[in-house]
Amino acid sequence: MSPELDHGLSSTELIVTKFGGSLFFKLNQPNIDPYHVNLIIRTLRAQKEQGHPILAVVGGGTFARTFRDTAIQFGIKDKDQLDRFGISGTEFTAKLLVGSLEAKGVSAVVFDAASPLYQQDAITVRGGSVPGQTTDTVLVSSGIATQREFVIKISRQPLLARTENGTLLNDEIVSEIPLSVYLKTIAEKHKPGIHTPLDKPAAILALQSHMEVVMLGMEMKDPVKNIMRCINGEPFQGTRFLPR
Repeated sequence: MSPELDHGLSSTELIVTKFGGSLFFKLNQPNIDPYHVNLIIRTLRAQKEQGHPILAVVGGGTFARTFRDTAIQFGIKDKDQLDRFGISGTEFTAKLLVGSLEAKGVSAVVFDAASPLYQQDAITVRGGSVPGQTTDTVLVSSGIATQREFVIKISRQPLLARTENGTLLNDEIVSEIPLSVYLKTIAEKHKPGIHTPLDKPAAILALQSHMEVVMLGMEMKDPVKNIMRCINGEPFQGTRFLPR
């Protein structure tokens, strides 16, 4: 059964979404993944053409881990310092996405802490900001700060699916799951390089703040159409993490 949100967004409502770092870079290497980057740009363009203000959070993926691993090779051991190198990777990814959007005629800016959280007339793109805080948490925090009812996480990975003896059954997509159940059964503490549907600190924050998180995937037929169906309150393929 395909889930659908309780209601869609009007064209003037802000969309807060996260694009996972795995979408920007080819698996296990720091080379750009042009196919998925193009899907991200198509998604943002479609949202903007509907009139939505947009705040997009981006992960750093392999690129951020390369920044962090390089720092380790230089002998840096302090965890906060290492996290800041990873954050630099997400910030650089944000700059790359903004540059690509601008090159295609789509107005976009990199988030500036001295400015409002988002702009009405340009897509605002941001990476991480605080050591020890994942971009999943940035996504949820941004939703709370802008008083959203839900935020959207988009990744390369399959949608949340049932497991059997630890094996993912991709043909049995979980349409919705209470965050309290997710935290007890599936959530894991985030580890660099390890994909989790929604990391544990972000799930806890979402539950405490009554924030719904919708998880969507790019590995499907016409993912941009599926994302827009979700935003417009129509049935879509994905998983709703419900705040209860």
